[in-house]
Formats: sequence, C-alpha cells, structure tokens
Amino acid sequence: MLGRTDSRLRLVALLGTFAIIASLLGLRLAYWQIGQEDMLRGIAAAQVLAPQDEQVIERGQILDRSGAVLATTAYRDMLAAYPDLMNDDQRVAVPAKLAQILGLTDQQAADLASRFTKDRPYVVVARELTESQSDQVRAGLADESLAELDLEPHPVRFYPNAGGSPNTTLASQLLGFVTQDGQGRYGIEQASQGILTGQSGATASTTGATTTATEGGSVQLTIDASLQLKLEKELYAAWVADGAARVTGVVLDPYTGAVLAWASVPGYDANDYANVAEQSPELFTDPVFSQVYEPGSVMKMFTAATALEE
Repeated sequence: MLGRTDSRLRLVALLGTFAIIASLLGLRLAYWQIGQEDMLRGIAAAQVLAPQDEQVIERGQILDRSGAVLATTAYRDMLAAYPDLMNDDQRVAVPAKLAQILGLTDQQAADLASRFTKDRPYVVVARELTESQSDQVRAGLADESLAELDLEPHPVRFYPNAGGSPNTTLASQLLGFVTQDGQGRYGIEQASQGILTGQSGATASTTGATTTATEGGSVQLTIDASLQLKLEKELYAAWVADGAARVTGVVLDPYTGAVLAWASVPGYDANDYANVAEQSPELFTDPVFSQVYEPGSVMKMFTAATALEE
C-alpha cells in the first residue's frame, strides 16, 4: 500500500509540475500575442512590406537622330496603406482625405473607404501618383492628418515631348507605349522590346546568390524631333480644315531613304495610355504601318520629280 501511495504522490506531483509549466507558457504566450500585438504587427509589416534592395534595370531610351530624348524612364510613387495599424478614427479620416487628394468621385471614395477595415494589413490606394499628389501625401503625413501610409517609388515610362495636336505626345503611334508590367505595346516600344528592356536575374549556388544584369539598350531613330513636330502640326491643321477622318504623312531623305518624320492625326497621349485604351483604343494602330494604300495620283508626284531630276 505504501508503494502505491508513493507512486500516486509522484504522479500527482509530476502532473502538478506540468500544469504549472503549461500555465506559465500560456501566460507568456498571452503576453506576446495580446499584450504586444501592436508592436509585433508593426515589426511584421516592416519586414514583409519594406522595399527590398535589389538591382533595377532601367529601360533604355528612345532617341531621335541628334540624340534628343523621345522616350525615357521616370519615377512615380505608388501609394499603399496599412489599415490594420490605424485606429478607428484614422480608418475614417485617412480615406476621406485621400479621396480629396486623388480627386475621386463619390462612388470611388466610398469604395476606397470600404477597404480600410481593421482586418486589412495592406491596401494599394493608387499605383501611380502625380508629383503634386505625392507632395500632398507627404504634407499630410508631416502634419499627421494622414497616417500609416507608404509612398513606394517605381519606374514608369515617360514621353517628355508634347505632340503637334492637343493632348498628344510626340510620335505617339510611331513609338507606342509601355504597360505597368514593362511590356512594350505597339510601335518601337514593342518592336525593340528585347533591346530596350535588358535583362536582370539572380543565380543561386552553394556559395551564395550571384546577381547578373544587362542594362537596357537605347534605340536611336532617324527621326528628326523638330521636323516630326512640324509635320504633326501641319497634319493637324489639315485634319481640322478638311474634317478628315485621318491625315497621315511621312518625310523621307531623298538621298538615303531615311525616315525623318512619320505621323498620323489623330494621335494620343502615350503617358495616359490607360485612359486611351478605355475610350479610343483604335488610336493605338499606326496607319502608316498597318494600312495599305493604293498609289493613285500620288505616282504623278514621283513622275514629276523624276522629270525635274532628268
């Protein structure tokens, strides 16, 4: 009987020890999961969402015959928010102020506000801000009218020259544009995609990761930017005066055959290609390249030019 009693006492003591250890572990776990929840969320967000140092290969430029830039890379901010780190008042005030900065409609503002819930750790508010919008967001973060936001710079394709007609960029149909995923669409951007993009990547080995990259190459055209602008202005004037559906022109060097200017009206704003895609996607097609023309009376000009030369 004494041996059995000792065994029971040892078993009770062992179970009691386990219970005490489990209680201590439970208290410690509760301390971290409940008491330190906000701190842990902040650390996790910083680790997961902080920009990573990685090699960015910029897309090459497109230049005219004299080296003037027709297409290049600029940087714009993407705006992200961390609603789960905001308090209840901030989840109401921040999207309301952002709606004003971004110029959202009532419906768009309501949709944005509905995404600012405490269970959302990350929300992309806008993928590309203007410089003015970025400045307003920074000012709001500075005066604390905005909180828990992040401006993440990323490269975008930029066409710096205005075209010869309103709301267009120079040589828009000749150059094409680049989508957010870095793919060239239409024109030179698509035809020279392999040259312009370069190549980036990482190769893993037993001794570590080796990053290899090839810079994007530039493409220089025979186009003369000033002559291109003049041609576009003349085509626009003819388009307006005659009420034509479309007016197209090409200027060649008669001695070399080099293309000095290449345009069609109406054109489009390549910096705003997303809106063009929604409203008038037919403008992306370049009639100089894609349409077939019957020579007709145009041949009389060649005949006259030949006669003058002879």
